[in-house]
Amino acid sequence: MFNLLKEVPNLELCYKLKQLGYPQEKEGIYWVEAGTWGDPKTWKLGFKNFFKHAGLLEKECIQVTKGCGCCADFETVEGEIIKAPTCHELSNWIPHKIETKVGECYLHISKSYDVWWCGYESLKYETYLHLEKDNTLANTLAKILIWLVEEGYVKFKKKEK
Repeated sequence: MFNLLKEVPNLELCYKLKQLGYPQEKEGIYWVEAGTWGDPKTWKLGFKNFFKHAGLLEKECIQVTKGCGCCADFETVEGEIIKAPTCHELSNWIPHKIETKVGECYLHISKSYDVWWCGYESLKYETYLHLEKDNTLANTLAKILIWLVEEGYVKFKKKEK
């Protein structure tokens, strides 16, 4: 059965990506601050879409998911939203190889039992420069992307004002 929670990184990793400048403007899946006034902050996954009304007005809508990850009704969201990139979106930012002090290191992704591994391997020295692991591919890719940004191998483009 399809589980949306396995297709995107957890809230903590998405928040870290947002802090590092991961683009937040596109349509797609987002963590949405939900709940009613006075309740503790809760988060749900939602789909962010832009709909044109009569071809004139563009309105941003969030379709919030139910606990199982299937779609619910459209809601007006007044709280914070945080981009929850899919594995495909994350992979577009992750380079196949990086140049390091020890030479070229190549991306390696594998799964062993229920654990995903992702890192950069030096073929010359037959060792890993950096390695991340998690129980979902999305979390593992988010962790390696966070490392790449923090180490300066990847830079997110700033939104022009």
